[in-house]
Formats: sequence, structure tokens, C-alpha cells
Amino acid sequence: MGHFTISLGAALSVLQGLQQATDLLACCDRMLHHAKQQGRNQVQLAPDGTASQSA
Repeated sequence: MGHFTISLGAALSVLQGLQQATDLLACCDRMLHHAKQQGRNQVQLAPDGTASQSA
């Protein structure tokens, strides 16, 4: 049986700049791309205060 990996991007809605659901989803998407760039099978959580920055 083969195996699979998972990459996750996460952000908290209490971070600065995440007032709208679309902001939260966009931040999570950026964190997912960061996780994949780090070699996959990673979890990336947006750090405090940087959620509104574009990647």
C-alpha cells in the first residue's frame, strides 16, 4: 500500500487584517503555498501581525 502526504495552510481570524472571510481564506491559501514550497508534507501557520501581507 502506498502513502500520501498532506500540506496545510492555516490562519487565525483574530490576526490583524483578517476582518472578512475572504481575507482569512486568502491568508490560508498563501500559507498553503508556503507549505508546498518548503517541500510539501508541511504545516504553515500565519504568524501574528503578518496575515495581511501578500506573499
